[in-house]
Amino acid sequence: MFEVIKACASNRLPRIKPSLIITSNPEASGIDKALKAGISHQKIVSITSKNKPKSQFTEEFITTCDKHKIDLIALCGFIPLIPQEIISSYQGRIFNQHPGPLDNNRPGFGGKGMRGRAVHQAVILFAKNISRVFASCATTHQVSTELDTGTIIGMQPVEVYQHDTAESLATRMLPSEHALVVQTLYNYAEQGVFTTLDRKEPLIHSDELTLLEETKKAAISHFPKG
Repeated sequence: MFEVIKACASNRLPRIKPSLIITSNPEASGIDKALKAGISHQKIVSITSKNKPKSQFTEEFITTCDKHKIDLIALCGFIPLIPQEIISSYQGRIFNQHPGPLDNNRPGFGGKGMRGRAVHQAVILFAKNISRVFASCATTHQVSTELDTGTIIGMQPVEVYQHDTAESLATRMLPSEHALVVQTLYNYAEQGVFTTLDRKEPLIHSDELTLLEETKKAAISHFPKG
């Protein structure tokens, strides 16, 4: 979020104007950063999905976006799962980022529990146990009702080193994530649509599927909170 604000302020996103920040955590550290960057209090709204019906969360979200005349939504790590009604209202205009490699309609490093350090740990374990060079990848994708399954619209490979830990890979990945989100916004602003990206070859080979699930399970066990 903060990187997007900076990109707009420095004219790297001349067609993008930050009009609203919705947070699910009213105490999130990013709020202070946004305020210091010049975003007004009126443009920062807290909407949580906890202890309320999904219909109420959905109505609050859509009503707030309509009030601020929002055209495009970048989730930027927004935690609550987005209901179908919101996705339908912003079909083709809502996307998220992911800190690992995904593959349209094929197995990848997404899904339940695959967030934060768990993603990086799974990638490292997988890369160490196959006989080919394997890179991680920052990814942007359109939002769907299932975690990390939306159409891929941006990819930025990041090399995995033998000595990597989840923390070191996360640190090296973060600038690529930020840059990719900014680039995805720029592309949309210039083209008016998201462009689908497909890998020429499957990310995971057929004989690696069991290993993929084992490494994801182990990573989630090691980093249950991401």
